[in-house]
Amino acid sequence: MKRLQRNHYIALALLEYSPFERHPRGGWRFGARRITSEMADRLIAGGRAEVVGDKLQLTKPGSRA
Repeated sequence: MKRLQRNHYIALALLEYSPFERHPRGGWRFGARRITSEMADRLIAGGRAEVVGDKLQLTKPGSRA
């Protein structure tokens, strides 16, 4: 598995507390913290996160391919 950048690990740590919500102007928000759609796409492509409705959340254990 490809090594992630430091800011990806920060986003994953925040996802352990609560999902990010889709922001109307693009990107994803967790309180005041915002990540880009591109970062979310990389987390999803790596199997670490998934979109459920309008929320970006950690992939549940066992659901990875």
